[in-house]
Amino acid sequence: MQSPRMSEKDEVTPLFVSLGMLVLDELHLPDSTTQHNVIGGSGAYSTLGARLAVEDSQSRRIASFVLAGHDFPYDKVEKHFRPWGIDYTIKRLPTTMSTRGRLEYHDWKFEHKSYSYLTTPLQPRPIDLPLRFLQSSTFHLLSSPDVLSTQLSELSQRRLEHGITVQPLLVWEPAPLSCTANFLDAYIDAARLVDVFSPNHVELLGLCERSLKKHESFDKGLIEACATRFFATEHSNPRICIVRCGEHGAVVLERNQSPDFRVKTTWVAPFFSPAEAGRVVDATGGGNTFLGAFAVEYQQNRGDAVLAARKASVAASFALEQIGPPDFGEGTWNGVTVEGRMGEYLKRVENS
Repeated sequence: MQSPRMSEKDEVTPLFVSLGMLVLDELHLPDSTTQHNVIGGSGAYSTLGARLAVEDSQSRRIASFVLAGHDFPYDKVEKHFRPWGIDYTIKRLPTTMSTRGRLEYHDWKFEHKSYSYLTTPLQPRPIDLPLRFLQSSTFHLLSSPDVLSTQLSELSQRRLEHGITVQPLLVWEPAPLSCTANFLDAYIDAARLVDVFSPNHVELLGLCERSLKKHESFDKGLIEACATRFFATEHSNPRICIVRCGEHGAVVLERNQSPDFRVKTTWVAPFFSPAEAGRVVDATGGGNTFLGAFAVEYQQNRGDAVLAARKASVAASFALEQIGPPDFGEGTWNGVTVEGRMGEYLKRVENS
């Protein structure tokens, strides 16, 4: 029997694919209650950010690949993914447990928390991806330097096997546990393999053997000084380093290729001002959401990193207002359009 012809909608090349994980989190709240199967993980939240950065008519250009164990709650996950309209594939591993984590909150501000994996993490690899996902113009990765090198080698090989020679945009955030000073040189070397390197400020300071003490104020100069160490030579990647700094916003450092080597530094404000801190329910996943949105918007606006970071700040705000992903329906997220919130943000930035 001849298979049905794919529609034009199904043939679009993906703008974004993450090699991060979808994690089923077990949340332990300060009142001793527990929530199970809460969707988390860098793969899930970066995909959310990418989806927030496109119009509904382009939703199929955001792709997601999930490795699922025999205990995977398909109904709960698809309850979120299906309305988003993205192109997603869930690959079932019948003899394996799904990736599960334990997130313990120590106060009702959700600022002090601890995290651990309850099962062996199922990290997607390029070898797992369907062919249409391999054609993506952007890949998001969260890994240590050695794993990154393996991932990129496999990705390049698989793309070449299928005649895909255009270089994708590569966006990399570090694996938090490996952000210690003894890995700094490895991170500097590996950052040359990607276009965008993005630690958060805690990870960056850990790599540079620094940390902010409770009595110390946030130091933008220190963050900038540490970040410039990743522009090791004049003619190598990364082109962009973005340090995500939570309530302090984010700093975008861009390498100027000509006429001479310079690094341009721009700070981007967060969507929620300090006066609106009460609107932040849970910061988990905010940084991943930021990067997914940045990767897509950077392509859509033809390389304006600062504008992309501003849209990413807006996208991240939708991840902060609740535990788990935001509600989506009739073109709104948590009852608000991305365009409306972006307009509000830009007006605020222009007036500040």
